[in-house]
Amino acid sequence: MMKKILIIIGFALFYNCQDPKPKDNTPPEMVQIVEKSAEDDTLQFEKGIDALPGSEGDNRIQVMWRSHPQLNEVEQFRVYRSIDPMSQINFNIHSTIDIDNPYLQDTVFIDGTLEVEKRYSYYITAVDKNGNESDPSIIVWYELMSKAQLIYPTSKDAQTFTRPKLAFKWRFNDSILPNQYILRIERNIDIGENFFPLMYVKYIDTDYSNDQQIDSLSGDWVKNVLPYKGEYRWRIDSVGSIKDEFGILKSGSESEWETFSVNWSN
Repeated sequence: MMKKILIIIGFALFYNCQDPKPKDNTPPEMVQIVEKSAEDDTLQFEKGIDALPGSEGDNRIQVMWRSHPQLNEVEQFRVYRSIDPMSQINFNIHSTIDIDNPYLQDTVFIDGTLEVEKRYSYYITAVDKNGNESDPSIIVWYELMSKAQLIYPTSKDAQTFTRPKLAFKWRFNDSILPNQYILRIERNIDIGENFFPLMYVKYIDTDYSNDQQIDSLSGDWVKNVLPYKGEYRWRIDSVGSIKDEFGILKSGSESEWETFSVNWSN
């Protein structure tokens, strides 16, 4: 009996003296960035790296990536940023995003208080529970422009259009003018999770001969585009001329939102 006890104790001591399980040094998979496409500016959901709407001075950029497939391993995303004009060097950790719930990963980073006419470049890494960091994602970059100043209609006007003849007016107070503008109209009703139905979108070439820009919507077709009685909101996106190596425009801005109402007469 005593011999059996000694054997058991011996095995226990031998097992406890073994080296602990080695740490897994395998890094997580690379983060997949959501890239911007040529059509994104005219879609309901604008994907990829982009400017965000706001008043003058509210200069922000959003960066998006896909949920990481190693749900139970990754515990943090790291956002690296560079302001080097070459976009490829001098990156530093700009922000970290902890993953509290692997099934509800926060995969959008909003960078604020930025300057116009300066290139901001980003890449993302994933860090697992052992502290292993993934290879960098691809690098994405964007340059902000000044914002268009909306003149008419605005919330102060409390304008209600009863006939399908709408005029939108704005001004761009910068010597470097955009190549184009995008007029974007949404129904001003949040139907959930900051979702405002997109009703109309249009590219507008810049009128270089005038300080004030004007675009008109006229005709019965407008009633079909804006069919609901009530309030709508509109903004102007400025589209710059800077492109990446794939021809995707990578400079611009988005104005703040203004509102108007329609109540079509028969």
